[in-house]
Amino acid sequence: MIVLLYKLLFLGSNFALPPPPFFEMQYDLKNHYFCPVCCAMMEYHFTAKILFKYTVSYYRCKSCGLIQTENPYWLDEAYSSAIVDLDIGLVQRNLQLSVMVTRILDEYFSPYGKYLDFAGGYGLFVRMMRDKGFDFYRNDKYCENIFAKYFDIPSLYEETKQFELVTAFEFLEHIEDPVGELEQIFKKTDTVLLTTELLPSNITSVEDWWYFVPETGQHIIFYSEKSFHKIACNLGVNYYSDGKSHHLLTRRKIDNFSFSAPGNINLFGKIRNKLSGIIAQSVKGRLRNDNVSILQDYQYIQELIRGR
Repeated sequence: MIVLLYKLLFLGSNFALPPPPFFEMQYDLKNHYFCPVCCAMMEYHFTAKILFKYTVSYYRCKSCGLIQTENPYWLDEAYSSAIVDLDIGLVQRNLQLSVMVTRILDEYFSPYGKYLDFAGGYGLFVRMMRDKGFDFYRNDKYCENIFAKYFDIPSLYEETKQFELVTAFEFLEHIEDPVGELEQIFKKTDTVLLTTELLPSNITSVEDWWYFVPETGQHIIFYSEKSFHKIACNLGVNYYSDGKSHHLLTRRKIDNFSFSAPGNINLFGKIRNKLSGIIAQSVKGRLRNDNVSILQDYQYIQELIRGR
């Protein structure tokens, strides 16, 4: 009844309103659901075996193309370990992201700002970014902080800090209410940098795309580019994407934003661009936060340990 009233009141309006929470979106009649992004009706798409034992239906939004599982009753079991055994790309992913994010922060954001890695896992990315001179912190209520201890934000909602930018890598595919979660994050920042793979076309079964990973049971929602445009509209922010897996949601308007460094087809141009980049990187590195380094973090932690 709540959902029906919501749709009657708002679906035909011109306002970009976030959808109701996931548990309110369930629509048992004829086994349909409402899209958690745009509130359009979802239809049954296919069935897959989750965690090798649960037969689970997947639904596709008729409007934005988002795909979502039925109510994910298996999540407690799926998160018995926050980092799954199949995530063998974790180290390589953090290495690549640290390079990309360093370039983006140097080019578009303040070197003196505070940054947060939301759902930051073991803290590897935060440690790498602090090593580069960025004042990064970590938040993850499900995973042990191994590499960035003493730079943790236990609760985002109780935190008083504001952040220049929040990263949330491989996060959105895990949550039931993406708009609601992002609304909370945007209370602490104007910019969120995300990674999640965009849905390819012509998906007809779980075997058509590696990113479903039904063996782990943790990926429950999958986005099209249109889904992201709907999210941006709901949040009243700008959306930038590489059309694959990297996404920036921000209240700022950033001219000529790019996730990758511009390339040149001319060989001499490439060499010149590379040398210029090395020089610029060296200069920008010296201009980052002077209070953040391996040595200073070591001394800070040492003082905390000695004061116990």
